[in-house]
Amino acid sequence: MAKGVAHAGKDKDLSSGNALENERRGWDEDAYRRKNLKPTNNYDWSRHDLNFEVVDGRIVPLGSQETSLYQRYQNLLKELNFKEYKAGASNKQNTYVELILSGSTDRMQLLAFGDQKVDYERNPATWHNWHVRRMRDIEEWALDTYNFVCQRYGRESVIGFEVHLDETEPHAHVNIVPVAIKKQRGNVGGYVKVDADGNPVTYTRGKHVGEVIKLSKGKYDALPDEKKKDYRPAVRGTVKTISFAEHFGDTRMERSKKMSDLHDEYHRQVGSKWGLERGDVWKDLPEEERRKRRRHTKEEAYEEKRAREAKEKAVEEAKAAALMVEKQNATMEENAKTIEEQNATIDRQATTIKANETAMKKMTKASLFDRMFHSGLSADVRRAFEEKDEAHKEELHQATMATYSDGSPVKWEGGGQLTWQEWAEWLQKQRAKDKDKLAAEKAEAVDQATAAAKAEYGARLEKEMKKLKVGHDKEILELKNKHQKELLAFFPSGLPIKWTFGPKNGQQMTKDERIGYLDNLLGKYERKCNDSEGRLKLAKDLFMSTLDLNFLKAVLDILALAKAGAKALTNGLMEFLLMTMKAMDTLERRQKHVDRAFQYVRIFAAMEGLNYSENFLAPLREDAKRIADGTWDEYHQERADRTMENINQGKSIKRGKGRGLS
Repeated sequence: MAKGVAHAGKDKDLSSGNALENERRGWDEDAYRRKNLKPTNNYDWSRHDLNFEVVDGRIVPLGSQETSLYQRYQNLLKELNFKEYKAGASNKQNTYVELILSGSTDRMQLLAFGDQKVDYERNPATWHNWHVRRMRDIEEWALDTYNFVCQRYGRESVIGFEVHLDETEPHAHVNIVPVAIKKQRGNVGGYVKVDADGNPVTYTRGKHVGEVIKLSKGKYDALPDEKKKDYRPAVRGTVKTISFAEHFGDTRMERSKKMSDLHDEYHRQVGSKWGLERGDVWKDLPEEERRKRRRHTKEEAYEEKRAREAKEKAVEEAKAAALMVEKQNATMEENAKTIEEQNATIDRQATTIKANETAMKKMTKASLFDRMFHSGLSADVRRAFEEKDEAHKEELHQATMATYSDGSPVKWEGGGQLTWQEWAEWLQKQRAKDKDKLAAEKAEAVDQATAAAKAEYGARLEKEMKKLKVGHDKEILELKNKHQKELLAFFPSGLPIKWTFGPKNGQQMTKDERIGYLDNLLGKYERKCNDSEGRLKLAKDLFMSTLDLNFLKAVLDILALAKAGAKALTNGLMEFLLMTMKAMDTLERRQKHVDRAFQYVRIFAAMEGLNYSENFLAPLREDAKRIADGTWDEYHQERADRTMENINQGKSIKRGKGRGLS
């Protein structure tokens, strides 16, 4: 069942940023793209013209009012004589309330777009809904909602009502300044003069014209009784003011009661009409359910979703890992059991082999004894013994061949029978293979665990790389803005040079535009008058506009030192020159920078009627060159040492002359 939704947020004031976003003022296609760089946003440029607002009961395009929402807020505060609190005050009152009214997403989308096909997928850089049109139902819902809030809080209190259809869920923002009529504060004692109908009488002349005639209690008591009947005791008047508590409650319990009443009345007057059930009663929900439903910011909701998905993924991975370990353990147990059975078989076979070897030794000894004992017998007897010996040898051969417990022979794959010794060696090799297989399975399990750890590290690395990319993009944007600023024209004082006429009136000039403008103006001067001083000033302005601000400041500072007769650069100018030469990576480029600076110093001096020779500028130039080649400190230390040496020599000569005279 579709339900209605109402959220309320209070604040000490309305920020200009929030006001601009509600009205979408100044939002072009690029602004929509920038907004969608945040993964929590889903603004659709192709639906921006479907947004609207309600003004005095009329549907108008969003942001079309002549006075902005922020200015309407400020104007109402002035009308109510609201006094601003001091910066950092802890007792500021709430002067702004924002209601966000909506409903279940499917129902609100149906009211806004009907059965039209709308692409709600997040498309940060593309737009697919130019064909969509706004339905009349959403406008009727907005008008009903507008009339409801005006009736509840007063039309004067509602300074803005914006409906956004360019996001996933259609919704309305209601901007409220809680205006209330309250009794005046302060002492209202005394007596007011009234006419025959009981209405207050005001002054008709003097400096208090228009004010109510009022007497203090002492002056009233001093009046004759017949005049006292023209006065009535003063009572408190009323005044419009801001009162959050009047509309939304003072205590937590009162605020909860007012919000519950808001939901009840909104459902009764608006929600039920548009198929929206009243939402669940907050106080009746268990605490766990309340925590789930508390309103979060987009960023908080996005982070919660990511954390939830990461947790679910980690649980699945843990289950898979546990299952894999369980399977590996089962396989290892099975292999261990097989190996144990094979070892038992080998032990049994070894026992059999040992018994057979003992029997073979006995038979061999018996055969040898018989041969030795009967060696002198006749040929027939000896033949009989030989036949017996051959049979004995066959018995010995049969005893060396391996058999299973049921007596069947143990054979190779090719068909030949194995001896007990060969079978024992084969079983020993099988045991070694099983051990190698078990070791390989363990190594494979370790490799899989290592791969899982590497995958987790790769995910963290990818996250860090994304953070670095965001920082890099921000740095690139700052460098781009800085580069853009370097293309603009500024006065030597640092103030921007702007157009004062034409289609670019008020915009800042670029350096190229400044040069063209001054060049054109200089040509007009040359054609129309002989004002050499004016032409010189324009030529100087044209010349200065071609220079970088930092380089120009360095040149003008050197010129100022030259005018003052200084023979050495100051530490401050030294640091500034070092800063201007920071990007110059070779000594040759820095020396050319110094030569160019002193060339411009002589040009500026000539423009001002001064003529500096190379020798006059030599000390300053020497200092600048020392700064360029990095020997400033060494150079000045040597000069200081020479000065001290000269001073010491002078003192020595003076002392020597004194002794000679004595």
